[in-house]
Amino acid sequence: MIEQKVNKKWIANGNINLLGRDEKFLELARKAGCIAWFVGIESISPASLKEAHKISNRADEYEKAIKTIRKHGMAVVAGIIFGFDGDTPDIFDATLESMLEWDIDAGEFNVLTPYPGTPLYDRFDKEGRIFSKDWSKYTQSNVVYYPKNMTPEELMEGTKRVIKGYYSPHQMIRRLWGNVKLSKLAPTSFVVPSINFAMRRYYMREFF
Repeated sequence: MIEQKVNKKWIANGNINLLGRDEKFLELARKAGCIAWFVGIESISPASLKEAHKISNRADEYEKAIKTIRKHGMAVVAGIIFGFDGDTPDIFDATLESMLEWDIDAGEFNVLTPYPGTPLYDRFDKEGRIFSKDWSKYTQSNVVYYPKNMTPEELMEGTKRVIKGYYSPHQMIRRLWGNVKLSKLAPTSFVVPSINFAMRRYYMREFF
């Protein structure tokens, strides 16, 4: 088989646990130009993962999988959702601590949003937990329902606390240096850091 270089750099979506188990695939992806993976971690709580129907996600394997991906020279951008019925107020500090400890290169933080027409919306509405039907607030940056194990205010303030901690100047500088080392000063060294700055601007506008 003849290999042909296309000289393209790209970011892909993938399942965190499956990626962490296939190093041959990761090596081929890197050679093909992949510089980062967006992975829907969703939650570090096994109970919340079950609620989200993320049956392929194993929270106890996250750290190993992330280190495996980064070992092959690719960054990890992780998506997190807060507000599942299994979430309690301690989920916020635990999530932030894990995100920083695992050296995740960029984070996306959202509030669980029961969009109209989904089974989640129907269940929450039937349970009388939807307190706002102002559709302009259904942006994943507002709380529009009563969480099961915390107040709406605790959910919002906890999410803000994680965002402020993860996107603090100190942590952003630390990740910038880590990504430069990861990409070995390649022309793409500042792609993932630029995602950090873009996400921080977005969150400052939407949450604060």
